[in-house]
Amino acid sequence: MLTELHKAGEISPINAGYFQAKPAEEFYDLDADPWELNNLISSPDHQQTVEQMRAELDNWIVQTDDLGRFPENEEDLAKYRDYMKEKRERQKSIRARKQ
Repeated sequence: MLTELHKAGEISPINAGYFQAKPAEEFYDLDADPWELNNLISSPDHQQTVEQMRAELDNWIVQTDDLGRFPENEEDLAKYRDYMKEKRERQKSIRARKQ
């Protein structure tokens, strides 16, 4: 229902935000903004904390050998997309046979 209201332009700007692309980074004051509506990532008042958290994340990525730091290989991504497409088609076929 929310999707239909969004398409018709009949939802609040806050709810419309759920249909927009997420920014690369987000930073919220959860005490003052528990619903995470006001992204403070660009706030000059919060830059020291943001930089500290970025550094901590970078350290964690190295310490845990998180492979997310490396770009994905396009060939592997294409194989994964093909696999997921085939999987969805199989599931759709199984559901159709059950009906």
